[in-house]
Amino acid sequence: YHCYWAGCSKTESFGNKPKLTRHVHSHTGHKPHKCTFPGCGKGFVTKEQLKNHETTHTRTKEHICPECGKGFAVKTALTSHMNVHKGAKPYICDECGKGFADSSNLSKHKAIH
Repeated sequence: YHCYWAGCSKTESFGNKPKLTRHVHSHTGHKPHKCTFPGCGKGFVTKEQLKNHETTHTRTKEHICPECGKGFAVKTALTSHMNVHKGAKPYICDECGKGFADSSNLSKHKAIH
């Protein structure tokens, strides 16, 4: 199973159709698995990604942003969040060049192209 999406840089084949389908969702932005935590509603391509995300709502948030006080369960999430305060936009759209502070915002943006 191969991806024939225009401009896709994935050249290796996918072992089965479900794996290819999940990959194609990265192009379309389709995220069928939604978080049901009140006020969240984020979507994910796989059930596994959703389950991993759901722990962000229940885990102790030990890593606190010194700028705004927002808490994070893992240090890498705080590090990524700090880009917002620094004005850093390291995630760049390869189609239009627009930059984003967070990789998930880049993914949402790519879905509009």
